[in-house]
Amino acid sequence: MPSPQQGVFASPLRNPDAIAAPLPQRLPRNREYLLLALAFITATGVDRLVLAPVLAGTSALRGYAMLWMVWVVAFTTVFWPQCRRKPYSWLAATGILLLCVWLLLSGDGMVYQHNPEYTTLCVLSIPALAMMHMQISGEDFDAHSPARTAMHWLAGWFLQPFSAIHELGSPVSAIWNANNPDKRHTALRVTGMSLLIGIPVLGVLTALLTSADSIFRQGVQTLLGELDLTSFFVHTLIIVVMTVLCYSLLWNCDIRNITTNSKPPTATAKNAHIPPRTETPGQEKVDTSPHRPFNPTVCTIVLAAVLALYLAFSGVQFTFLFARQGLPDGYTYAEYARQGFWQLLAVTGINLIGYGMVLIYSPRKRTLNGLLLCLIAATAVVLASSAVRLSLYITAYGLTWLRLASLLFMGLVALVLILAIVRLRFADIPMLTVCATLFVFWFVLLGYLNPSAIIDMYNATATAGF
Repeated sequence: MPSPQQGVFASPLRNPDAIAAPLPQRLPRNREYLLLALAFITATGVDRLVLAPVLAGTSALRGYAMLWMVWVVAFTTVFWPQCRRKPYSWLAATGILLLCVWLLLSGDGMVYQHNPEYTTLCVLSIPALAMMHMQISGEDFDAHSPARTAMHWLAGWFLQPFSAIHELGSPVSAIWNANNPDKRHTALRVTGMSLLIGIPVLGVLTALLTSADSIFRQGVQTLLGELDLTSFFVHTLIIVVMTVLCYSLLWNCDIRNITTNSKPPTATAKNAHIPPRTETPGQEKVDTSPHRPFNPTVCTIVLAAVLALYLAFSGVQFTFLFARQGLPDGYTYAEYARQGFWQLLAVTGINLIGYGMVLIYSPRKRTLNGLLLCLIAATAVVLASSAVRLSLYITAYGLTWLRLASLLFMGLVALVLILAIVRLRFADIPMLTVCATLFVFWFVLLGYLNPSAIIDMYNATATAGF
């Protein structure tokens, strides 16, 4: 059981790989000071650059972008030994910075300012990507273990900001303690600590007293001017709370690095995910690892049945949609195109999930590889059908932001299908990690293409054609 100093969340949050390896009691003192400084700067930036403009009723888009740019640079600097060796960490950081630049250009009215849909998505995506950047920068990140990375990402939002709050007592007590051997008890230090503790306390008490007595409030306003003490109290409280939560999050990320470095060497990340194989002379190589529990015969039968269904579907698509051999009575091509677009995208997603499940959990056999290749081909037909339907619908009703984004997204899915074919040949490709990276840069490219300008130009050209 974890010690009281570690807390009940210690093992699963700080090192999810093994419970047997004991966690360090605390970080080095200088490291704690550094994380506390980063947490305080971040909390102050959130309050001053984002919350203060919002509460004042002004736009916070520019401050929001600047905050995240500073965060990426500061985090990368503090965690430089880990970040500098991880390509995916650099890719995530680049994506965040590009999205922030897009917001700056949009907020200043230079370009992209007429795209509220992408702006909203961008504001939501930046913190999600920043949390991923934080989690994949750890020593224990493995591109071949996306499920563990996803769990770290979720823990970063819901558990890690709270599970190490008690660890904040270590650097705070060291700063406060005048006898601490690594700090000099000087007049400057005493003055700084007095201001740090005294100003918030005086602010809280003054705000309460001015609220209770109007004459006292007038006297304080005469002395200090039009100082909104209530607002000062609210913002101070926000900074304190966010500093505590941010320090807990950073502490959890850093302790994983120390724990991972202290573990004895095991199988390398490159071959740890590749299960063992057994070979029988004269027979096909079959993987009998317990990590691949799916019955290959069952997978073969199910895939064959699914492919038979897609064969019939493809016949209909080539007859009525691709070759334009006419439609049943009562249908126009615009109505026909509208009916199944989203359903076909869902089918594409289901196919890719099924492909991944068979690829990961079923023993490798040539027959299954061939069926998976056919499944990718069938998925390509479904995707092509979706693209043709969408193009017909755009021709009939014009281009909108959602239709353009959907069209470009299908291009991304086409790249994923190509990657799926390559993955059948090269087993070491971390497909989910690569797909996530492609999605991030597709999203960034979507903004820089200036969809609003493309939409206006297309609709104007289409209208002029009539």
